[in-house]
Amino acid sequence: AASTDGDSFAPCSFNGNVGSPSIYVLLADAKAMYEASHTHLNSGNFPLASDYAQEAAALYQRVVDTPLHSQIAKCLMLASKAHLFIRDTDLAHSSTLKYLAVAVSLGGFDCNEVVTAHMQLSTILLASGQVREGMKHMRAMQFLVQFMLGKNASAIAEAFMKIGSQYFELDRREEAVRFYREAAKYRTDDRIIDAAIASSSAIALAHLQKFEEACSCEKAAYQLYTTLLGEEHARTKQSSNTLLVS
Repeated sequence: AASTDGDSFAPCSFNGNVGSPSIYVLLADAKAMYEASHTHLNSGNFPLASDYAQEAAALYQRVVDTPLHSQIAKCLMLASKAHLFIRDTDLAHSSTLKYLAVAVSLGGFDCNEVVTAHMQLSTILLASGQVREGMKHMRAMQFLVQFMLGKNASAIAEAFMKIGSQYFELDRREEAVRFYREAAKYRTDDRIIDAAIASSSAIALAHLQKFEEACSCEKAAYQLYTTLLGEEHARTKQSSNTLLVS
């Protein structure tokens, strides 16, 4: 079976006197294991999600005869997320470092997967109290986004907003606000993005009980939505309702 300690890809063993299973059987099994891992992760059964992800990685490695494969990287990230949910930050960190190594080997240091790896490492390290190390990966992520997107201010703003939203979903509210603020620094060609950044900032700030600042951000979002979409649009009405509640 695949190693469950996150430190190696141990080949799966098969019982019986039959010969080694064909590549096609292994591939089908690997896909089934990967999908099962996803299912268990989404349903909150994180220990099983981790086991299936590592089993899938081991099977994929037998199929492709190398640990450097995009599907193996996906399995590693699944395992990392599962470990993080059960607060096993050491195994989450180990799985993510392997994911990063595979991502760099396959796509170079300036690819989306490397950005994802730095984000996950930042989340893990911050969750384990290693703030300085976590911030290093956050800065690496910021640098890569700017490097990859060049002078495309709209794309950078949207990328930072998405990263902020991912942090928000992970209950990392302060990190979410930090990326929303980075996003707001870039003047975009699409004012709807500016409105979405302001609204997202307001929600995150409200969760941090910074209500005055949250209200200011939501007012900015409301003004943009009113100007761009009109008072009857759903987003404008939602923003208006948020202001009324606040």
